[in-house]
Amino acid sequence: MSQPRQFLWFASGVFFGAMVFWAISTGKNPQRSPSTANEQLRSAREKPLNDSSKPITGSSWHDLGKRAADQSPEKGLAKANEIRQIDDRREFLESFFREWAIKDPLAAFEALKGMRPGAMKQDCLRALCSGWAKRDPTAAAAWAMQQLRGAEHSVALAAIAVEWTKSDPQQAAAWVFSQPDTAASQGILSQLLASWVDQDGAAAAHWVEQLAPGRTRDAALIQLAFEWSQQDPALASQWIRQHSDKSFAGDMISALIQGWVIEAPTAVAIWIGQLPENLKNPALQELAALWSAENPAAAARWMEQLPEGTLREQSIASLLNIWSTMDPASAVTWALASPAAAQQSAAIDQAVRIWAEENPNLLQQWVDSQHDQEAIDYLRSTAAEAIAESNPAAATAMAFAIQDRDRKEDILIESIEKWREVDAKQANDWVKKNIRDVEWLERIAPPDAP
Repeated sequence: MSQPRQFLWFASGVFFGAMVFWAISTGKNPQRSPSTANEQLRSAREKPLNDSSKPITGSSWHDLGKRAADQSPEKGLAKANEIRQIDDRREFLESFFREWAIKDPLAAFEALKGMRPGAMKQDCLRALCSGWAKRDPTAAAAWAMQQLRGAEHSVALAAIAVEWTKSDPQQAAAWVFSQPDTAASQGILSQLLASWVDQDGAAAAHWVEQLAPGRTRDAALIQLAFEWSQQDPALASQWIRQHSDKSFAGDMISALIQGWVIEAPTAVAIWIGQLPENLKNPALQELAALWSAENPAAAARWMEQLPEGTLREQSIASLLNIWSTMDPASAVTWALASPAAAQQSAAIDQAVRIWAEENPNLLQQWVDSQHDQEAIDYLRSTAAEAIAESNPAAATAMAFAIQDRDRKEDILIESIEKWREVDAKQANDWVKKNIRDVEWLERIAPPDAP
C-alpha cells in the first residue's frame, strides 16, 4: 500500500497539462483569417471597457456567443470587446470559439492566436478543440499533434480526448493509449477516464481490462479506480474487490480510498473491513491518515472503536501528528481525555511539541486554563523541553510554572542554560529576580561565578 501523498497525481493529473504557463505558440500555423480579427480579439484584452454591455433579455452569454459564431465571427470578436465582466466575457468567448470551430476550426485557431497568453486564452483553446472534436475528432487530434507544442499541446489534446469520449469512447481511448507515455499523457488519460466513467464505468473498466498485460494496463486500472470511485464508489468498490488477488490490488484500493474518503469515510471503513487480511491493515492505515487530514475529530471517534493493537496505535499517532498542526488545542484535549490515546505518551508528547514550537504563548494560555495539576505539569514540562532550543526564554517561563519540584528542576535548569547561550544578561537577570532556592542557585550559577 502506498503512502497517501504518493497518489496525489490521480487528482492533479486532471489539471497537469492545463496549469502549465502559456507558452508563445511555435511551429507552422494556418494562415486564413484576416489580421483585423486578430486586432479585434487582442483589443478584447487590452481596450478599456464600458458599462453598456448587457446580455439581451432572456439570452445568456453562452447563447450570444454561439449566435455570434453562427452569424458573423468578425462581429463576434468585436462584441467580446464590449463585455465588461471577465466571467461574462469568458462565457461568451468559450461558446463563440466552440461553435466557430465546428464550422471553420482553422479560421478559429488563426483568430485565437491574437489573444495574449493567459487563463482566458487557455479556456478558449480548450473550447475550440472541443468544438472541432465534436465535428471531427480524428482531424482535430492530427492537427493538434502536428501544430501545437508545450502547454497548448497538452490543453488541446485533453479537450479533444474528453469530447471524443462522449461520441466514441473506445476510439478515443485507443488514440490516447497510442500516445507516448509522458506526464502530460497521464493527465489526458485521467480526463478521458473521468469522462468515460461518467457515462458508463463498467464499459470503461471492461475496455481497459482487455489491454495487453503490463505496466500500461496496470496504471490505467489504478487510474480508473480513482476516477470511478469519485463518480460511483459503490460500483467501483465492487469492481476493485474482483481484482484483490492482483499484484496491484493495494494501489487500486489506495486510489479508491482517496476518491471516496471525503464523501463517505465511514462507508470506506466498512468496505475495507471486508477485504482479505493482507490488504486490510494497509488500507486502514491509509484511511486513518486521509480521514485525519479531512476531519480529525470524526477520525478520532472512529479510531476509538478500533481494537487495541498496532493498527490503533499507529493510527492515533498519525492523527495527532496531523491534528496538532491544524487545531492543537483540540488534538491535545482529545488525547488527554481519550482512553484510546492515554497510553500513547510519545504521540501526545509530539502533539504538544508541535503546538509549543508553533505558538508557545497560546499553549501557555491554554495550559493555564486547565484544572488537573498533574496534567498541567506534564504539559508544561513537555512544552518547555520542546522549545528550549528555539525559544529558551519562553521555555524557562513555562518550566518555572511547574508545581512538582522533581519534574521542574531539571527542565528549568536546562532552559536557563539554553537561554544563557543566546542572551546571558537577560537570563542572569531573570535568575536574580525569580530564583530564591539556594540549591538551585548553586546549580545554575554561571561558570565564571565565584
